[in-house]
Amino acid sequence: MAVPDDDPSAIPNEVRLFRRISPAMIVYDGNQDRWRATSQNFQDSKDGTPMSVFAENIADEHGELPAHFLLGRWSDWGLAAVVAGHMRELGQRVYPDPHNQDAEDRFESHSAVAGNKKAQNIRKRMSDRAELIIVPKLQS
Repeated sequence: MAVPDDDPSAIPNEVRLFRRISPAMIVYDGNQDRWRATSQNFQDSKDGTPMSVFAENIADEHGELPAHFLLGRWSDWGLAAVVAGHMRELGQRVYPDPHNQDAEDRFESHSAVAGNKKAQNIRKRMSDRAELIIVPKLQS
């Protein structure tokens, strides 16, 4: 199946993309004096589908709040925000993808970030620009 094209009309460059962050994949960065998501959080799904995110502009249209993305089985996870334009600068395609998600965990704002994430430290560069807006519950 062909991957959809980048869609900057649906998700403009200035839009924040929310990404769920695993509690096992954060570190405290003493240089920046903050918790940050590691690059492991920024990869495609194990099933080969592109990296899932939630587009803030579409979420706003549908009354979806960042905290909604962390309900149920995701309650221990955190949330990072990256800007769509930064993803595109890294050679990624950003587009709405509301149909590629679990039936019990559906959001109209579900979107995808497709492209090679292994070349040129792409995931590290995503991680460096990500703002951790909800810190995951730390594992004991």
